[in-house]
Amino acid sequence: MRCLIKSTCLGLIIALLYIIPAFADEISDTINTTDCIKLVNHDNEEIVDGEKARINGSARGQWFSDAALEISDPQNGNIGVLMLTSCSEPVDEILMGLYIDKLGNDEHWNQVDYKVFQFLPEDFSDGVLSIAVLDIELTGFELGVYRLRGLHLAVKDGKSEFYSTETSGLEITKRFPFSADEDEATPAEASDSQVPDEDELPTEAPEAEKESSTPSLATPSELPEQ
Repeated sequence: MRCLIKSTCLGLIIALLYIIPAFADEISDTINTTDCIKLVNHDNEEIVDGEKARINGSARGQWFSDAALEISDPQNGNIGVLMLTSCSEPVDEILMGLYIDKLGNDEHWNQVDYKVFQFLPEDFSDGVLSIAVLDIELTGFELGVYRLRGLHLAVKDGKSEFYSTETSGLEITKRFPFSADEDEATPAEASDSQVPDEDELPTEAPEAEKESSTPSLATPSELPEQ
């Protein structure tokens, strides 16, 4: 029951954050976890369907509370990313490291990119940082099967707590706006379907349309005698 309540609350947080602007700066630094407190998994929930794979995690830190990481397939060739870090009280900084892995032909995962995003209290209008969310699409990747690994780190009073997440693999496709499936028309097929075949075009105009609309004049012999 407790796990269900935590999952429901985390789902509500994610839903609400879709309408809250995310303030994040991508930085070139790596995340150093030396002397940081590593939190172990407490409650985990994994959700996988055809278009997304998400992991929700809860940890018992001094201020660290929840984390979530989701990979999705927008079907436009991009990699959809939703990443969340939630704390039970305001913190001084949140760093989120994102590892992008691609499944190779040898069935092994290969890291193809790494990004770090920084959140600070001054980035928010109320100056309070307790929840950070990243909702982006990554471009420039080949189609294939990808997974995401996340590092969620929260800093308060010079001390740091961090938590790790990892999604299942998901195939990234490019089907938008048209699909190559046989039961769906391609752009060329859709255009051709609007043009009638030559044998369907009328060969001659109807007799009524051939006649001139200009009235005929009477000949002199047809004029009435004076």
